[in-house]
Amino acid sequence: MAIFMMFFFGLSLKMANGATYSLVPFISPVAVGSVAGIVGAGGNIGAMLIAFMFKAKAVSVTKEVVVDGVATTKTLIDYTAAFTLLGYIILGIGVGVFIFRTITAKKNASVKDLAVAPAVVS
Repeated sequence: MAIFMMFFFGLSLKMANGATYSLVPFISPVAVGSVAGIVGAGGNIGAMLIAFMFKAKAVSVTKEVVVDGVATTKTLIDYTAAFTLLGYIILGIGVGVFIFRTITAKKNASVKDLAVAPAVVS
């Protein structure tokens, strides 16, 4: 089961990488290599910053656990605050990109782009 889950995780990770890099030619068809380099560097920087965030926001929690009738104290790490902050960051970036893309699309739109073309029925 563990090998199957690892394979599934790796497959999902590579599909996400492919989805990210498939957008590169649409950003700048002339400078595909440069944009791909920036996307790759951004992924590495983001991973590093998120690792630092998880380290800073981790809370150590102790819990009493009974195993075979013997009570022991276990130290656990709670990442709830880090996941919450990460969710807010992703939500904020998504809203910001949506607003930016909407404003940019309206500025670049012409009257011809906004006109509704009649449907051609064959």
